[in-house]
Amino acid sequence: MVAYLSSVVPQGRPLPTHLLVHADHPEFSETGLKQTSVIRLDKLMTVSRSLVRRRLGRLGPSLQAALDTALKAALGLP
Repeated sequence: MVAYLSSVVPQGRPLPTHLLVHADHPEFSETGLKQTSVIRLDKLMTVSRSLVRRRLGRLGPSLQAALDTALKAALGLP
């Protein structure tokens, strides 16, 4: 399963299903991103593993926890 990722960050307050990954976040260097980006957990897709070319990076513990919260919101889970 993959989520939509974009460096075009929407203006205003982020949706509960979006995770903003700021370039000044302490864990940013682990992500493999080049600039502040948004992960949209309301745009999920399943793809065959053979279509994945490479891993971009990884999320540190606090970003992973925030991603889990946004994913629960996207899936309507408590």
